[in-house]
Amino acid sequence: MGVARMVGHITYLSAPALGDKFGRRLQFADDILHGRTLYRDVVVYAFPGIFYLTAAAFAVAGTTVGTARSLAALLFAIASAAVYLLARWSHGRRGALAIVLLFVCYRVWAFPHWHMLSYSSLAVTLVLVATWFVGEALTAGRLVPVAVAGALAAAAVLGRQDVGAAAAAALGTALVFHPPAARARSVGAFAAGFALVLGSAALAIWWSGFALDLVRETILAPLWGVVHFSYLGRPALWPLWRQDAALRENAFSYFPPVFFDRYWPAISESALYRQTAVIDAALKLVYHLPWIVLLLAALVTLARWRRGAGGDLASRRRLLLVLLACAFLAAFNRPHDWVHLLVLYPPTLLLAAALVGPLLRRRAVRVLGWLAVGLAGVASARLAVDFAHLHATPIPSRRGTLYALPAQARALTELIEALEKAPAGAPLAALPYHPLLNFLSGRAGATRYYLVWPIDRNARRDEDVIAELARRPDALVVYSPTEFPHFPRFRQYAAVLFGYLVDRFTVDRAFGGGPGGFSFLLLRQAPPAPGRSLLGPALADAQVTVDPHGGLPREIVGPKREQLVAEALWPVRRVLRVSTVPEGAVAVAWRMTPAAGDGLATSYGVNPERWSDPFAPPVHFAVSVREAGSAERGVMAAEVDAARRPEDCRWREVSVDLSAWAGRPIDVVLRVTGPAQAKPEPELAGWGDPRVIRAAQE
Repeated sequence: MGVARMVGHITYLSAPALGDKFGRRLQFADDILHGRTLYRDVVVYAFPGIFYLTAAAFAVAGTTVGTARSLAALLFAIASAAVYLLARWSHGRRGALAIVLLFVCYRVWAFPHWHMLSYSSLAVTLVLVATWFVGEALTAGRLVPVAVAGALAAAAVLGRQDVGAAAAAALGTALVFHPPAARARSVGAFAAGFALVLGSAALAIWWSGFALDLVRETILAPLWGVVHFSYLGRPALWPLWRQDAALRENAFSYFPPVFFDRYWPAISESALYRQTAVIDAALKLVYHLPWIVLLLAALVTLARWRRGAGGDLASRRRLLLVLLACAFLAAFNRPHDWVHLLVLYPPTLLLAAALVGPLLRRRAVRVLGWLAVGLAGVASARLAVDFAHLHATPIPSRRGTLYALPAQARALTELIEALEKAPAGAPLAALPYHPLLNFLSGRAGATRYYLVWPIDRNARRDEDVIAELARRPDALVVYSPTEFPHFPRFRQYAAVLFGYLVDRFTVDRAFGGGPGGFSFLLLRQAPPAPGRSLLGPALADAQVTVDPHGGLPREIVGPKREQLVAEALWPVRRVLRVSTVPEGAVAVAWRMTPAAGDGLATSYGVNPERWSDPFAPPVHFAVSVREAGSAERGVMAAEVDAARRPEDCRWREVSVDLSAWAGRPIDVVLRVTGPAQAKPEPELAGWGDPRVIRAAQE
């Protein structure tokens, strides 16, 4: 059952997949069926092919996760058939079968591609089929297969603009090496098929009225993003035999997700990882293997042509695969993480198979080849079974069932149940980029922006989202601190929108938390908090001290104070951020003279952005009152350990009655203590907007 799930019947979740790699495909297709216009009513950064194909499948078979699974499985089946036919150019039936088995193994490692609907898998499937048609037409110069190849290449452009366009150019270039008598007709037939499909789609888009919106969102916006945002690049190949700090810092992005989820704790603690560069070198080779294989194949092909043996059918087909691999490399845009890297491997696999074809005439090489295929199959099947068992907890919804880690499934299931109980018809804003929540709960987007990325050509993006939320006071708002590790934080790149959430909303319910899980905050609109805030000017007048273990407190002033204590906006509350220090506690004290009935109102907890951090240390919070001539009196103390107690991933309210000190000057002290000798944690612990409230206000 585990292998069946991995091979195509079950869709799993991961943090990136929740927002981008799966959710938006389904939700945008649902929007199409409900009459919304992509690019105008909904901001979309990809070409429309996968969305309209999914919408068509939904219209026929129902708007469910099961329909999406079936469509994804169908695409992989077509791609596998194309791989077999392409492998037959250089191998017999058994050899081609071995290549297909490796392609199935590749599917396991290529998570989340091929495991869920993706514009990349659609484009790759169409390109592989188009490549086979071109290669078959090289035998006799037949025009119909070439025209079909042109049509499929155009469809690939509609699926993914960069891969489709580059592959179409490669296939057209390969036709130039047709026999001279059929060269012009073949190129013309390819161009005709290409123009027919792409031209028809362009006319339909223009007739529908969103052509300019599509150009703005799918061409200009990505180009603008490449210039203004620094995505992850490929790990440097050299030095090969040395631990790579950049690779390890971004292990979540560079490691295979299917491997990372299952084995990362054991890998990160192993002597192989800590004391050697073996894993670094292996990963670097995987990232650079596509261009290495391409270079070798290009040199072999060039050598054959120089010897006068390049005009035969086998050489022209190998040249076709070389051009195809070149196209995929040219379309390999940043980020160069594992998810995007694996798009390069279908042509790389075919090209490598063509290179080793002549070597397989030797029996010993064939035996070694089948042994390698067998080992790859066993390892991949074992990984698939382990991964499936790990991600076996169901997430039921009105749109079907997904599967995930227990902690992920628990948070998502509870949130979906809460959304289903909300008033019908209320739209949902799932920030910053989690449209799968919209799909699973059957709720339309509250704004045009299902995805609020770190960059946007629209300088007023935040203001537009705020205006749309203001027009829909019934809108549900969910904020998730579960973000892409290599992205800046939402509160940093969408500061205006984040500030609006902090000022107008409060956390109604929190879901999830803990290592390996998702974190969600269901928000509700709330009036401004009553009372006098102890932040702002009042914080500037407060005394900040470091209280060493067993020593006398020392007051902190100047720049050091700003590092220890500051006002900040966290998801989604205004907080007094207090750093932990290895030598003791950090205390903030306000001098005041309370009146009868006055009280202190605040909350405490760890930054929700750290709820999934397995290395977040425990933090001790305390509130006390200090009066001249009397011993300091503690009124509240608690420890929060979010990494080991998921229930601690909640902020707790504190209310202190100050009536006992009415009319007398006192110091109200908020104190934070981290583990002794642990590294400072400036963005971990905080107090939620401490305020002094009068009895009448309360």
